Formats: sequence, C-alpha cells, structure tokens
Amino acid sequence: MKNSLGLGRPLWRGVLATLLGAVPLQGCGGQARVATEPARAPLASTRPPATPSADELANTPAPTTEHTSVSEASATAPAASEPAPTLPTACEAGTEPCSAPAKFVEHLCHGKFSDLALVMFSKGTPWRRGYVKAEKVEPVNIYEGERSERWLEFGEEVLVLRTRGPGSHAGVQVSGPTDVDVLRWDGTCATVRQEMLRPYPTNTTILTARIVWKHLDTPIQDALLTNPVVAHASEKEKPACHGSTMKHPDAPCDKASQKLTDAITIALRGGLALPTPAKLPAWQD
Repeated sequence: MKNSLGLGRPLWRGVLATLLGAVPLQGCGGQARVATEPARAPLASTRPPATPSADELANTPAPTTEHTSVSEASATAPAASEPAPTLPTACEAGTEPCSAPAKFVEHLCHGKFSDLALVMFSKGTPWRRGYVKAEKVEPVNIYEGERSERWLEFGEEVLVLRTRGPGSHAGVQVSGPTDVDVLRWDGTCATVRQEMLRPYPTNTTILTARIVWKHLDTPIQDALLTNPVVAHASEKEKPACHGSTMKHPDAPCDKASQKLTDAITIALRGGLALPTPAKLPAWQD
C-alpha cells in the first residue's frame, strides 16, 4: 500500500525513524533531553616497564653526590695559624737582677706599645722600677724604635727591662760601664747608663712620661674609665686639647693632659686591672 507521497509502508517508517532521531526529545517540562555517555578515563597501561640493557646501564651516568676529596679539603682548609704573641709575666731564668726575656725586649723596643706599657707598669708586676737621678737624660733608643721627644727628667719612673754590658754577666763582676734598657710610661724605650737610675724615688713627686689618651685602644680606655678620677680627667682633657697637637700642646692642653696622665698612673699603682693588650710584640719563635 502506498501513501500520498507514493512511498511504501516499510520505506516510510524508515524515513520517519531517521527524522525522529535527528530531533531532540523533550520531556514534560519542555527541556531537551540529550542522551550523553560519560567520558571514560584512559586505561592505565598494564605493560611492565622495559628492563634496560647492559649497554644502556654502562652508559648511564652515576647519580651525583656532594663530596670533597682529601686534596680538595686540604686546599680549602685554613692554614694553621701561628701561635699568638704572649706577654711575659716572670723574670728570665738565670738573670740577676730580674730582666725581661732578651728577645721580648728587642721586639718591644723596636716599636711603640702604649697599651702594653700601662699593663707592665701596673701594680703587682715583677719588673724592676727605676727613678732618674740626673737632671736630664736623652732618650737614646739603640734598637732604632720610636723614641719620645721629651727627655727623661729628674724623678721620672721607668721600668728596667734588661741590663746590658759588663754587669749583665750573671754572677760575674766585670769592670766597665753598664747600660740598661728601660721602658717609659708612654710606651717608648731608652738605653741609659745604670748609674743614672736609683731603685727608689728621688723625691716625693714621681714623674712619668706623658700618656697620650688617643693612642690607647678602646678596651684599655674602657677599663681606665671605670676609675672615677680617670673618667673626670678624660672629660676635661677632650675640650682642652681639641685642635692642639700632643707633640707641641698649648698651655691648657698641656695642663689637662698632665692631669689625665697623673690620674692614670695613680689608678694603676692602686691596683686597677687592665685587659691584655691586643697588640703585643711578636718575640717568640
């Protein structure tokens, strides 16, 4: 049987099924219903990993690890430092009277050690004191180290570091002049005739070489400032010596500097402790 389009029933049903498949179906709510298939995750491969061949293993670089060889460690390791200089605290063995080690004296007098002088002059040190009994003595330094422009004066206190000449032979009396190496309060050395000194003060006023405050390291200054008299004298010295040179100070600076020097020497003779100076002679082998 043919319909009005001239198609047979089976053929018409096929065309109708095709047209209906292209039209989205609508439900009761009027919304299109599109049948969708959920996406499938790709299946993981179940194939076992390939085993590398012997040649591949031989050409594979070994994993890198941080390491330092013995030669590299020795090249980067810091070199062994030389022993730090020390300060002798006792007389040299076999010397009479008491003397500091000869090498120490040579290195000490070849330079200027302002901090070290204050430590060696402090109360309780074993070094011999000497007091100038001549009116004026030129400060000759046979070690070619720095010397003070101020001559040694009558009554000045020094440390007798070493006896040189005939009198230096232990236990043997030999005629002839004897010289001594002395250290002054300002850190400079001088070599004078032994007969220019006495072992006790020559008058009631003990003179000292001028101590220059700005030549002292900060730790030494800090220790000195714990003494109230030194702290007061230091405060007075700063404005008085502003703009003045210590080699040729004007009258106000000279007076203030002398008062500061006196305050320091009195404090150290009274037992004020100082730290070991950072700068010491390198006298030990």
